[in-house]
Amino acid sequence: MCSIADAHRRSAVFDVHMGPDHVLSAGGDRRAVVRDSRTGVIVAILGSHKKSVKCVRPQPGAPNVIATSSRDGAARIFDLRTQAGGGGQRGEGEEVAPVTTLLGIHHSTTRRKSEASVSALAFAHERENILVTGGVADGAVKFFDLRSLRRRVARAPTPLVHICAPSASGTAADSRSVAWLTATADGECILVAYAHYVLVKY
Repeated sequence: MCSIADAHRRSAVFDVHMGPDHVLSAGGDRRAVVRDSRTGVIVAILGSHKKSVKCVRPQPGAPNVIATSSRDGAARIFDLRTQAGGGGQRGEGEEVAPVTTLLGIHHSTTRRKSEASVSALAFAHERENILVTGGVADGAVKFFDLRSLRRRVARAPTPLVHICAPSASGTAADSRSVAWLTATADGECILVAYAHYVLVKY
């Protein structure tokens, strides 16, 4: 079995998630890699991002549905059950196209477009259709209902909930960026870590 770094063409690895079915990794080669947890074999490649992939997470209760977020400002949803182009069966290790893409979800009017990275994401455990994302440029946490997205590509979709970055006296805008987030097991709370060393529970 090759190493995670080898799977990402020796690029930086930004995130790893280990589950009972799959080991997921996100890298600087603009891809996420899905491995079989038991054999280590690469099951699928999740591409389509234009910059480094920062986070990768499976949907609770549906391990074939996987979300990725990237420095390109997009979050993408993949379904490993999707057939290959032309309707044929997809082979192991082949690239999978996203079934849903959310674009421009953390754009800031006060900072450069290149900083609109989606730095973190998670599914709400008790409401699996809810995707929670965190941004670098705006420092916001947003909740999206994936069932409400009517198009394969949603540009700047309206979130169900928009939580602004907490104010921190004497800190620069960069330090209010979302560094990491996760949903608690009961789905009641979201834990968010900000770059200025603040951990908040919502």
